[in-house]
Amino acid sequence: MTTNHLERLDPALIRPGRADMHVELGLVGAGAARALFERFFPDHHAAAAEFEAALGIHRFSPATIQGWLLRYHDDPKAAAQPEELIHRTDATFNNGIGVASCNIQKSNEWHELPGEDVNQQQPVAPHPPNAC
Repeated sequence: MTTNHLERLDPALIRPGRADMHVELGLVGAGAARALFERFFPDHHAAAAEFEAALGIHRFSPATIQGWLLRYHDDPKAAAQPEELIHRTDATFNNGIGVASCNIQKSNEWHELPGEDVNQQQPVAPHPPNAC
């Protein structure tokens, strides 16, 4: 199950046993974006490195990166040139749209799955301050 508004869900839907693990997919940096690029284009490592370098310090939702890669699914060289993506995203954030994604409460809470040792899992670190 996915949601953009965890607080709106009935507690019965997200109780342990019903939703065993809560994972927030926040904004990702260039390294994670490169990993997605390599899933779309497994034989284009140089283009993946170019994509990562071009993204620099910019952060995006995984869905934004996926949408970009789907747009250029048949052209890895074009996909590796994200200047339009960066410009469009910067303009969106500068207009105040999407800024709320930076204000989401982060959680390092893990919920143990049956037969799993929760102590072996490492929670995802929250975004660094001013990541957006």
